[in-house]
Amino acid sequence: MELAKKRNLSFNNLVNYWLPAAVTQEENMAWMKRPLAGKDLELLIDEFGTFLDKKSVGEEPNMHRIG
Repeated sequence: MELAKKRNLSFNNLVNYWLPAAVTQEENMAWMKRPLAGKDLELLIDEFGTFLDKKSVGEEPNMHRIG
């Protein structure tokens, strides 16, 4: 109720605003966890750290190259 007041919204409008975001977040988390199910968490963290340590020299992509 306090958050609704701060945002000058009714409680129902606040729920209608936040509910789709919460559902989407939950669906995204479930989607992201599927490929990781059964994997060794320490190994994944180590591999991710190795990936982040790799440096690649090059130009930053611009909108033309991305699109």
